[in-house]
Amino acid sequence: MGDLCSYYNAQLVEKWTGNVKRLPIPANFPPVIRTRPDVIDDDFDTVLKGIGSAAIGNKFKEALAARGQDSCSLPEEIYIAYPHKYYVADRPDKLRWDATKLAHLLQEQFPETEFKVLNGLMEAKALDRSGKNNANIIHTLSQRQRIFYDVSATMLAPDFLYAEVEQQPWFILIDNSYEYGTTMAEWYSFISSRGGFVCGLVAGHVHISSRFSVTPDLLESLGICLGQVHDCSSEHALQVLENALALHDMSINALTFGEYNLLLQTLVLDGAKNTLGDFVAQLSLNPSYIEKPSPR
Repeated sequence: MGDLCSYYNAQLVEKWTGNVKRLPIPANFPPVIRTRPDVIDDDFDTVLKGIGSAAIGNKFKEALAARGQDSCSLPEEIYIAYPHKYYVADRPDKLRWDATKLAHLLQEQFPETEFKVLNGLMEAKALDRSGKNNANIIHTLSQRQRIFYDVSATMLAPDFLYAEVEQQPWFILIDNSYEYGTTMAEWYSFISSRGGFVCGLVAGHVHISSRFSVTPDLLESLGICLGQVHDCSSEHALQVLENALALHDMSINALTFGEYNLLLQTLVLDGAKNTLGDFVAQLSLNPSYIEKPSPR
């Protein structure tokens, strides 16, 4: 019986396990919903402290409108996912608490929809990309996460795991801080590639900008700046960069706004000490999937 259950669970989650290939983010994707405008960098209090259900409900309606959705026509269920690398039922987890609190706040504003915290969707590796001290653009752009669904982390597997379910599952992503957007982009890409719809992002700390996506005009400006600084055509600059990113299941069109700014800082503002050729060479040679296990 145990072997049969193991086989069933493996088949159940096969679609929702795998390496993340970054997908382009829609240019009109709404900004991250910032819940703590007064937060400072060393304030690690709960993400949702002091915010009421009406305030978060209004912010969620704005995000839905930007995604072309009507808040009066929500699905029966919306899942709230949060980046984490393990799940222990009785182990304190502040972000899990935040996800649960967010579900309760939204439930008050949208009683016809059930908001469910998704404990079983987890990251498989510790990539050490968080924090300003680790803002290495090569590491940020080349490292891809692996995400998997662990059925042992929940009492009942969510409906979207079943192959016969036709309704597109909706998701909200919540994290305690948002800096360059890399983690959110990985989760957005993974969920979207599996047929899910990410309707909004929530974070307490927003260190640089709450903007998530990059517009085509910004990418065009990047090419022009790269061409001027590195003495080549804008088309050539973007193409060699795209070729290097493609080695890591990444694309210029999949950059977050934070990654775009980090790239701009490295290759344009600091272009005198970071040549395009050297940068592309380093990016091309850096391994995409470092098998560094997550802590337990």
